[in-house]
Amino acid sequence: MAERLAREISSVCGREISPLVLYQAPSIAELVEFLSEQRSVPIPSLLKLNAGKEGPPIFMAHGLGSTVMDLADLVKCMNLDRVVYGMQARGIDGLSNPLETIEEMAEYHLHQVRRTQPIGPYYLIGYSLGGLVTLELARRIWALGEKIGLLVMLDSYPDRHQLSFDQRIRLDWRLAKRRLRSVFAGRREAPVFSTGGESFEGSFQRIKAAQYRALRSYRVSFYDGEVKFVRSAVTSDFPSDPVPVWAPFVRKLDVVTIPGNHLQMMRENVGAVSRILERFVS
Repeated sequence: MAERLAREISSVCGREISPLVLYQAPSIAELVEFLSEQRSVPIPSLLKLNAGKEGPPIFMAHGLGSTVMDLADLVKCMNLDRVVYGMQARGIDGLSNPLETIEEMAEYHLHQVRRTQPIGPYYLIGYSLGGLVTLELARRIWALGEKIGLLVMLDSYPDRHQLSFDQRIRLDWRLAKRRLRSVFAGRREAPVFSTGGESFEGSFQRIKAAQYRALRSYRVSFYDGEVKFVRSAVTSDFPSDPVPVWAPFVRKLDVVTIPGNHLQMMRENVGAVSRILERFVS
């Protein structure tokens, strides 16, 4: 709906806008003020995704090649009166270049997170690539002497080159079998990540390419805290067991499994994910 509205506004006003503008200007009056600007307005790193009020805010990072809009259904399902901020990757507005490393992404969000919430505890949730960003963000907050109230990684893994030899062999064998099944079935595999609206395809593709490079170059460092890990029961492009992957890098790992695959976690199964997050937060 946001994408359709943005396209209609763009066609009527003769000015291309991103659907994310609706988070910056959620009312008609604010949209008029936004459109009256003669210059392009940058999209901030934090976008408020709901109208919560109570307790410390929740900061949530989206996956690879997507936007905070992909978190909308999950936030809507969460029965919590907490403000949820989406951490938007830099460059979606076409006014700045995408960041090239996970560390840069974490540092980019750190300043705005600290400006929004000066003291802890901090509640961080990251989906897929966003889980790596929140892990790095948590390490930086921890180093500043602040408390992490919650760190949740939703089906988040490092690049296959960062896995152990045994983990990599098992993953490569499973992926090879899946490709063979696809060939014999005469069908193409669906993409793992969405790329967003057509109007901003260029920005999405630049961000997606930069995020792939960041994923491949990322070297996981130890985090001296607890991680709640939510994994999908149906594995696709990732290891089947997160414990041997993450146990060497975190002090404590708590794993919960939900039905479905990686993509369904943010689509058909957002209800199951939201109930788990509610339990973690409360």
